Amino acid sequence: MFHNSDAQLHSGYCLENLFEQCRIIETTPEFSSYGFAFYSTPFNDGMHGSNGPRNVIYNCDAVSRKSAIYLGGNNSQWRIVYNRFRAESGPGVIARLNCRENIVAGNRFELADPRFPLFFNEYLDNAGNQFRDNLVLGGDGRLTGGVEADHSASGNRFLPPGGDGAAPKAPVPSLYLWQKERKAGKQPPIK
Repeated sequence: MFHNSDAQLHSGYCLENLFEQCRIIETTPEFSSYGFAFYSTPFNDGMHGSNGPRNVIYNCDAVSRKSAIYLGGNNSQWRIVYNRFRAESGPGVIARLNCRENIVAGNRFELADPRFPLFFNEYLDNAGNQFRDNLVLGGDGRLTGGVEADHSASGNRFLPPGGDGAAPKAPVPSLYLWQKERKAGKQPPIK
C-alpha cells in the first residue's frame, strides 16, 4: 500500500517485473511522488535510463493526481490488466517513444479530466498496442489522442463519470501465486 507516493520504475532497463495487488491511496508531492500512479522513467533519462519490456501491472487499485500510468519510453510488451485507476487529471495512460505492443485489457479507468482520452500517444512508431474490454468513465470519450499510431481495440466502453466504483475482477488474485501453484501442478491454465 502506497501513501503519498507512486510506484516508480527507474532502475535502468528493468524488465519482466510484476506489480500486483498494489494499492496506491494518494500521490502527493511531499515524498518525491511524480503524481502518476505508475511512473516509468523517460527513454532519455541520463540518471536511471529507460525501462524494458514485459513488465506487468495486474489487479491493482490506484488513485493519482495526474495520469494513471506514465510510460516514459522503451516500454514494449507490457501487460496492464484487471486494474482500477482513478486519475484526477490527464489521460489514463501517456506513452512516449517506443511504447509498442502493449496490452491494456479488463481495466476500469475513472478519468476526472474531460479534456483527455484513455491513451495519449506522443510518437508515430508506438504501434501495435491493444485495448480490450476496458471501462472508461469520464475523460473525453475517445480511446486515443495525440499522434495516431496503429493499434487494435475491441469491447471497450466509454461512459460518463460515476457508476458503482467496483474494481474489475481478475481471473486469479495473484499471478505470482498462480504461477507457483501451476508449476507444482496444482492450478489449471487461466482461460
